[in-house]
Amino acid sequence: MSSYNNSTNYDASCHGTSSDDSAVMMSIRIYFGATLAFVFIGLVGNSLSMLVFSSREMQAVSSNVYLLTLASYYIQHTCLSILSITCIASRCSRVSLPVCSSCQFCQL
Repeated sequence: MSSYNNSTNYDASCHGTSSDDSAVMMSIRIYFGATLAFVFIGLVGNSLSMLVFSSREMQAVSSNVYLLTLASYYIQHTCLSILSITCIASRCSRVSLPVCSSCQFCQL
């Protein structure tokens, strides 16, 4: 058995989140910035969809219930995904964020 497998300092979720190469770090920053932009656009779009599908005129069509549920699910999924990404980034960079101090997922 190698000492690599027995190391308690190794965290597989942190692999690829830091590097000594400035080009790699720049691409990671661009990735996180683009991710946040797309998440924001998705949350706004799905919030507008929920407003439209829950209006009185749209409630007459039964399929809008499914679309309203789908928009609601996507908002919840997106919020939980961004929380998990934030907690992993916080844990890997050793930066303490207020949202991650009470999060059980971040303590794993």
